[in-house]
Amino acid sequence: MRKRIWIVPLLCLMAACSSTGCSSTAYQHGLDVSLTALNQASNSFVAFDKDKQMQLVEESTTKEEAKAKLAAYRAVRTPVLAAFLAAYGAIAVAAVKPDEASITEAGKAVLLVYTQLKALFPGKETP
Repeated sequence: MRKRIWIVPLLCLMAACSSTGCSSTAYQHGLDVSLTALNQASNSFVAFDKDKQMQLVEESTTKEEAKAKLAAYRAVRTPVLAAFLAAYGAIAVAAVKPDEASITEAGKAVLLVYTQLKALFPGKETP
């Protein structure tokens, strides 16, 4: 069963803080909420990823077929994992260096996670 990976609230929050500016309290709260949402998306993706890989193995009739299917899937998921790492890093930088450039970069990094997740599920509702 596929778990939904919701990060739209995270995108909205990052965009709002970067375009309108935030007080230091609102900024910190925004980072807290952003990190929580990113963690939730990451945890959901990890659960989905495990189920997907198990499904690929179960559907295979030979070890070679399973290895080939897993390799193909893992090549497609690599950009998603890289996007998650970049987003975590960008949020960490924004927490340490609270300026407009940092929060803008964090917003871009989070948007990349969303974009990569959409690419992983082509033709489907946003995960």
